[in-house]
Amino acid sequence: HGIYRVWTVENRIRTLDLPLNDAARAAKVTWDSLLDDPQRGCRPLGMPGAMMSPHPIEIRELGEDILIHLEEWNSMRIVYMGADGADAVAASTPLGFSTGRWEGDVLIVTTTRIDYPYMDEHGTPQSDAVEVTERFSLGPDGRSLNWDARVTDPGTLTEPVIAFTTLLEWIPGEVIQSYDCQELDPL
Repeated sequence: HGIYRVWTVENRIRTLDLPLNDAARAAKVTWDSLLDDPQRGCRPLGMPGAMMSPHPIEIRELGEDILIHLEEWNSMRIVYMGADGADAVAASTPLGFSTGRWEGDVLIVTTTRIDYPYMDEHGTPQSDAVEVTERFSLGPDGRSLNWDARVTDPGTLTEPVIAFTTLLEWIPGEVIQSYDCQELDPL
């Protein structure tokens, strides 16, 4: 199956000390998780934070393209692998527009056109100029998948940074479950 299967999160690491510019640092300080967190209203996270979910993900072929199905929020991402996908989506969305290519056995996905104000669920701001480059690589035994996300955002970061890393494991029989969000009562 290679990369095309359901993957379960084994370990997640996020870079906590991001190289934020002064304006982004000031905006992050004012973020209030009780008032500003979009997830409180059952709104899914955008990229790149959506990929840091503790829930399983499924990667499968979709013709010549790739579908990434995130169990959390039941989110679907299409990674356009061919030249035909270059202009498939004109508008920005919370999950952005993703194009991919293979470098040997490593899937490289570049996501732009992200219309989501936060890099993560902790209120780290991001601008509409953000670009996320993901690397998906199988472990030597084919039972693990390494994922990392390099974030480039001249609007909020002083330099590009690998902001997220996840180790996923293939557990035979694992399936994507339905995700039903329960909105929290307002304070």
